[in-house]
Amino acid sequence: MWHAQKPFFFRGGWFYTLNVATFVDLIRLSFSYYTVLRSMREG
Repeated sequence: MWHAQKPFFFRGGWFYTLNVATFVDLIRLSFSYYTVLRSMREG
């Protein structure tokens, strides 16, 4: 139970620590760039 109360962090290499909210924002931004590049390629 004690481990579930600790915040969860991702390591972005040795220089950056991501929390869950920042990781989700990064995934959303990556998908947004992907859709823009895909629409430019198709159209």
